[in-house]
Formats: sequence, structure tokens, C-alpha cells
Amino acid sequence: MGSEFVRSSKLLSPFDQKKGAMLEELARPTPDNSPKGSLDAPLVPLVGMINLHPNYCTTSSCSGRVSVFLNMGSEGDRTKKGQGGGWLYCSHELARPEDVEAAVAPEKLARGGQVTLLFEPFILSLECRTLDDATLLNAAAQEAGFRESGLTSVTKRMMVSVRSYALRMEVPIAMDGKLLIDLPYLRTLVSMANDKFKKNSARIDRFYDLFALRFPIPAALSSPVSDGAVLERQDTTITSTDSPSTFHLPDGTVELASDQSPCSTSAEQKSNGGGGTANKEDQWVLIVEQSKAKACKDALKDLLWLDFRHKPSSENNKIAFPITANAAKTLNSFLQNSDGDEPAPDANPDEPTDAPNSKTLISVNKRRKFARSQRAGRASALAATTVGEIPQCLRLAMSAYPHVLINLAAAPAGAQDGQLQLQQNNHKLSPAELLLAAVREMLTDSSLEEALSLQTRTFADDLLAEVPEKWERLGTAVLLPEQSFTSAFWELPEVGHLLWPRVAAVLKTETVAKQSEISPNGIRESQAKILWGGSGFVTQLENGVSYSFDITKCMFSSGNGTEKARMASLDCLGETVVDLYCGIGYYTLPILVKAGAKHVYACDWNPEALKAIRYNLVANNVADRCTVLEGDNRELAPKWVADRVLLGLIPTSEPGWPVALMALKPEGGMLHVHANVASNEIEPFKLAIVTRFQVMANDLLRNWTVELKHAERVKWYSPHIRHYVFDISCTPRARAPPPPPP
Repeated sequence: MGSEFVRSSKLLSPFDQKKGAMLEELARPTPDNSPKGSLDAPLVPLVGMINLHPNYCTTSSCSGRVSVFLNMGSEGDRTKKGQGGGWLYCSHELARPEDVEAAVAPEKLARGGQVTLLFEPFILSLECRTLDDATLLNAAAQEAGFRESGLTSVTKRMMVSVRSYALRMEVPIAMDGKLLIDLPYLRTLVSMANDKFKKNSARIDRFYDLFALRFPIPAALSSPVSDGAVLERQDTTITSTDSPSTFHLPDGTVELASDQSPCSTSAEQKSNGGGGTANKEDQWVLIVEQSKAKACKDALKDLLWLDFRHKPSSENNKIAFPITANAAKTLNSFLQNSDGDEPAPDANPDEPTDAPNSKTLISVNKRRKFARSQRAGRASALAATTVGEIPQCLRLAMSAYPHVLINLAAAPAGAQDGQLQLQQNNHKLSPAELLLAAVREMLTDSSLEEALSLQTRTFADDLLAEVPEKWERLGTAVLLPEQSFTSAFWELPEVGHLLWPRVAAVLKTETVAKQSEISPNGIRESQAKILWGGSGFVTQLENGVSYSFDITKCMFSSGNGTEKARMASLDCLGETVVDLYCGIGYYTLPILVKAGAKHVYACDWNPEALKAIRYNLVANNVADRCTVLEGDNRELAPKWVADRVLLGLIPTSEPGWPVALMALKPEGGMLHVHANVASNEIEPFKLAIVTRFQVMANDLLRNWTVELKHAERVKWYSPHIRHYVFDISCTPRARAPPPPPP
């Protein structure tokens, strides 16, 4: 490829020249410049698929790793191995505790310095052909969970970094040759790192799926084949129905949902048959039992056999996976050459390979084959998977069910018009896309330009950048984010008269409001502004609980829904509860309506919130079991009565900590303490909060043992800051036994 690239480079764009050089570098058998020296195996399918796309090229990557690092340099130079540091342990797979323990054995620590246990999550750097390409890719990365992704260069090169610092973990474990923690705690840290590793892998899988779905490889790089209408061991009847992509099996019907990529062009849609009819040559589905679906999907993904233009569907405990024509060709060969014998009795249907250690071999071999094909620009090499390479899980799936491989585009006898067509719906625009289209249409309307005496279309792109992609729906109202529609242009009467009715129509809402900064007056009042519609009074239903409030005066966070549901799931039967920051009843109502609390004392000093909670108590038929206390909880909260105390105030509820302890019964109880904590400070915070409550309990002469029972992650409050709830128990200490008689 090298000489061909040199000869043709003058004919390529700068992006294509850089991509060609990068792919040539990847193809070399010699180690690359990374510390590991090669591409991480878990990333080979993703990197290969991205590099096969004409508008993207990867430049560097790491799949994520658990490591133990020795730092001999000065503070802040943790990663500078030139200072005498280096890895004592590094794994791109789940870490084994015994291996980490071996890495911090006394002889390994004899050099001194600081030793840190780290989990470093996935990171991927890419160059994109255009700014639009970079923006679309960044949106997909953030949707997959890599929230800190962003465009790192938009001048000479369009660079995107896909990353997520939220999963990062960094804990000092040894200093100057001595462990700072014991081995059981070290194993706990390794387990925590492995949990982060699993979440990291799940996000990589989501990104893989989103990229395959939204950035389809051009049809010119595929090699469609068609080897028959139905590949099966027995007769199967396929009939056309009114619903799209439907086929019948002897025991039911499965409908394959189409998912046209939003990136598809009109030319691509026309090439798929026009009017929504898909290409008839690669409409294949593989049908497997539901119990085998997970292993089969993983195998199909590893082999690059999933057709991401359609979504899997299920019916009667069967899953229909859309697959490529190349996959159908290979599986057809297996079916034709198979004698139909059942698998061996000791075969494990959930094991995706033929032997315990063959999963990696098959996966790596296939990934190498894919990498070679994309580097040489020969996507047809993907068809080179042989029958012998088919993983065991797929073999078992095809042996267990007689009707396994179906071409939906075939023409079975008796079909209407002599042919069966897979109807592919045109892409249905998301609400965000519909909103953007509506605003764009308004900005290019000549009547608006005449009214303003402005050529609005000349600066439409800058204005469209302020159209939000997300918003909060509260009852019959939509609350737009504070950062949306920020320019003074939107405040012009001529613009608002046209804009806000369109927004309301697109979002199908009666009221459009915009969030504003929370009031700094100490009672956290909402300052949302109504842009369209009438009253801001709404009713929101969550988990069977009704919340009514005025969005212009009271706060409501849908992001706390999981915590409201958790409070509702508690067993509070017969308990007395004190809610020190009740608001409109965020947690008071679930505790009463669902958890069965005997009585709740609800404290707050926001008059608008108190109006709302009194209304909500009546609306949910629990007013007789709640006492509302208006004013400062430090003066009004009851003492020594509570089995449980709620401290639902962020960013911190610290002023209410002593009040909460005094509200508990003499025999103690449970505290639910809300706080915002930096993601890299959670472990020290856990220790600090328990210590603080223990000291305060001792000061109150309460002979209690204070323990942290659970730390619940609620939501991200801001970058690197997470909203937590700490469940803290206060229980009487066991009395010392009396001394033995003399």
C-alpha cells in the first residue's frame, strides 16, 4: 500500500493524506509509539469500523486499564517515568486481586516513592473530515455516556476526543515503602476498579452500536449477496402483511423494526428502493432462542455481522437479529453442510466459543482480519470468515431451532404481487431535530426578514446553535434550559410572536418556560420565565405520586426521580419521619404514599413550597399523617421523636446535621444525608461524614455507633460533581458486661 499511497497522495485531500498515512502506520507489524506497543484488542472492532468510514480516522486510543503506578518524581509528576517511576502492574482486562497484591509486595515497594492504584477509562482521539462530522460524532459519544467528550481542535484539523473522567479512580496505597491500607481494603479497591472497568466496557459497546447505527459505511464498501429465499431445515411460511418487515413462523410472528440512520442522504434512501423500500439483497435475519440471544449478539458483533440499519425484534421467546449478506452466506454454508445433529450433551449454550480459551483467539483473529481489510481498503475481506470460525453459540442456536435464517426480501410463493418487500420507514426525526427544523424554517421566512428589515438567514447558523437538544417536561409544560435561546434576538416581539407558538407545537405542550438561575435568597426559589401559554401551575406524576406546583416559583428536578423511587421502596411502616427540607414534598410524599410511614414532620421556610406541599398532601390523601412546620428547622424541628430523618438539601445539608441527630429517638435511627461531592473525593468524604456525625453524637451524650450503610449516586450536578445520598445509621453501643464477682 505504501508506494500506491505515495503515488496517489497528491490527488487526495489533506484529510485523506493524513488518514492514509495513519492507516499505513497501523498496518505495520512493528510496535507503535504507545507504552503497550499495539492497539488494545477490545478496541479493534471499534477502531476498524471507524477507520472504514470515509469521514473519520482514529489517531490514538486506550480501552481502559487498571494499574499500579510508582512515582519517584516530585508531586504532580505522577506519570513521568523519566523521574524513576513506572508501572508495577497494568491490565487492560479485569484485574485479579492477587496480581495487584503481588505488585505491592514489600520487595516491590523497597524503592520508596508513592504508589497509586488507578483505573483510567477509555479514551479515543479522532480526526474528522469536516466540522459537521466532528459535531455529530461528539454528540454520539456523549449519548453513549462519554460526557466529557469534546472538540479539541477546529482550526487546521477537526479533532474529537471521546472520554469520560467520571469513571476515573486514583487512590494512593503506599508511601515510602509502606502500605497505607491493609490487604482486605486493597481487594475492595480492586473490586471498585473492576466495577468501573465493566461500566467503561458497557459504554464502549454503546458507542460502537451508536456509531454503526448513525454513521453507516457507504454501500460501495459492502458486498451484498443473495443465496435464496429461506435457509432452513424444514418448510417455513413467509407471508406479506400490512405492517412493515413482518414474517411468520410456525409459532408466531416477528416484526423487524427498521431504523433508518439520521445521517442517511436522500440518495442513499433512493438506492434503497425509493419510498422507503429497503435494498432487497441484504434483508436477512437470524432467529435464535431468547436464552441464547446475549451470547449470539456478542458473537455477531465481534464478527461484524450485525446489520445496524434495523433493530432486533422479539416474539414468543425468539429474537430476530438483522445480519449482513456476508453473514448469511457463511451461515448458509454451515446449514447446508451440517447434518443437523444435536450438540454434545456437555456443550454450554451460553459459551460463545468451542473451547475455554478460544473466544479470544476467534475474536482477535477476526479483528485482525478486519483491520487488514480496512487498511487495504478491501471491505470484501470481511466475507472471509469460514464455517469453521463460526462460534459455538451460533452453532448451538442454529441447531436448536429449525427456522433460523430468513431472507425477508425473497419472493415466496403466494406473496402479494409475486414478491415480499421489507418496508423500511424513513427516518423519524427526533423532537430535537424537529425543533431545529422548525426554528430554521422560521429564520429563513421572508416575512420575518421583511418585518425586521434583516437578512436573518445570513446569521442563522449562529442562532441555530442556541436551539436546545434537551429540555425538561413537567406536566403540561416544557422547561427549556437556561443556556438556550440566549441572544437578544429571540426577545424581539416580532420573533417571539413566531417562535414560541412553533416551539409549543413541535414539543406538543401547553406552556413553554425557560429555566433561570436559582434565587440566591436562601430558599432556592425557581425564577423560570413563562415564554408561551398561561399559568405555570403544573401536575407531575412520578411513581404513583402526584406533585403539583408552580414552575416559576418552586424547584423540581426530574433527575432526582431514582431517589424518590428509592424512598418509596423503603419499609417505613409504623415509623415517625422528620423531613428537614421538604420543599413541595419531594421525599415526604413517597415516604407517606408508598413507604407507609406512620407520620412525617415536614419542615421548610419557602412559603411557595409550603403552599404546594399542603396542596399535594390533600391530593394524595395523606394530609392526616403529616405535620407541616413553617420556618427555620433549627428552631421548629421536633426532638427525640424520629426513626428516620431526611436531609434533602444540596449542595450541602450540613447546617441541619446537628438538628437531625437531635430529632432521632434516644435509641437512634437512620439519616439520609444529601450532598454534592467531587467525583475524585468520594472516599475521603465518606470517612469524614461518618467521623463528623460520630463526634456530634458524642457531644450530645448519645452512646451511639455511627456507620455508613450505603452511598447512593443520584445524578451529576455539574462536571465532576455528583449528587450523593449517604444512608447513615445511629445504633446504641452494646453495654459492657458487668465485672465478674470477686
